[in-house]
Amino acid sequence: MLEEKCLPTVHTYMPIVQGYCREGRIEEAKSLMVTMESVGYPPDCVTYNILIDSLCKVGSFDEVENVLRESELKGWKPNAIIYNAYINGLCKSYKAKEAFEKLEVMLENGLFPTVVTLNILLDCLCHDSKVSEAKCLLERSLNWDGMLVLLVSTL
Repeated sequence: MLEEKCLPTVHTYMPIVQGYCREGRIEEAKSLMVTMESVGYPPDCVTYNILIDSLCKVGSFDEVENVLRESELKGWKPNAIIYNAYINGLCKSYKAKEAFEKLEVMLENGLFPTVVTLNILLDCLCHDSKVSEAKCLLERSLNWDGMLVLLVSTL
C-alpha cells in the first residue's frame, strides 16, 4: 500500500489489529499500533477497545492498566465504552471488587456509566448471589447524570 502511495488510515489498520487480537497475537497488535502512531495515524478509541477487550479475555489486567497509563500520557483518555470492556473482563474473571473500583475511577474522572455498564455490574452481582447489593446499585445509579433517562427509555 505504502509503495503505491496509497496511505492507510486508522480504519485500514483496525481490522488487522482485531485479527491479531482474535488469534491471541496481542504483542503483534500492540506493535502495529506503534506503527500506526509512527505513520501519523494514532489508534482511536475503537482500536484501544479491541486491544483492551483482548487483554481482558486472557486475564492481562496489569497490561490493561499499562495501556491506559500510556494512552493518557499520549493525550488519549478512556471513555465509558473502554471502561465497559475493562469492567466486563474483570467481572468475567471473578474480580467484582476490582470492577467496582473501576466504576469509581469512571465517576471520579467525570465519566458516567452507561446502561451497559450498569447491566454488566448488576449481572456480576446477581451471579455472585448478591441481589441486595444489586438493588442498591440500581438505586444508586438513579443519581448518575443521564442514567434515569436511559433506564426509563429502556423500559
